[in-house]
Amino acid sequence: MASSEVDTQDLSRREREAMDIVYRLGRATALEIRAQMAQPPTDAAVRTTLRILVRKGRLKQEYDGPRFVYFPTLAREAARRSAFRHLLDTFFGGSARGAMAALVEMEDAETIGELLDSLKAFDVSSDEALIRRGEKFLLANQNADGSWGDLATTDVYQRYHPTWTALDGLREHAWWGGRRSRRQLPKVLR
Repeated sequence: MASSEVDTQDLSRREREAMDIVYRLGRATALEIRAQMAQPPTDAAVRTTLRILVRKGRLKQEYDGPRFVYFPTLAREAARRSAFRHLLDTFFGGSARGAMAALVEMEDAETIGELLDSLKAFDVSSDEALIRRGEKFLLANQNADGSWGDLATTDVYQRYHPTWTALDGLREHAWWGGRRSRRQLPKVLR
């Protein structure tokens, strides 16, 4: 394991939960960490867990007035790479293609649109089955008005971002790539 990677196997469930919270918040006190826990133990148990994480070299602490503030020793990006590598190895046999296929199987327009857009950067062929499956899902699951997303929400992001990402993904692989005719363009572009 590279020095920039973290092995989470030596952490208890409670220690992993505390680390997840600290990464999410960036820096946190014991009280802030406890408030974010699903089933918080006593204050003393949280402080003990944090002391253990400091001793294991996972967290650093500094004084902020009368209390300690905790922050991770490993940069967020390095921890993200390590966690993703662990996920790939554990659930997908190290296969990034397997993970991408699982994203397509989630059948979420926003996720699939982002995936299609991202795959173009890696020169993945538009003719690959994974790409075609993503395109097929997007085209079969447009809203009546030609958009993707939640029509019932008033949240602009939730309503329009899925449409943006779906179109961006389709644009990268099919519509502007020459594989489809203008007649096959999604309804929203007409």
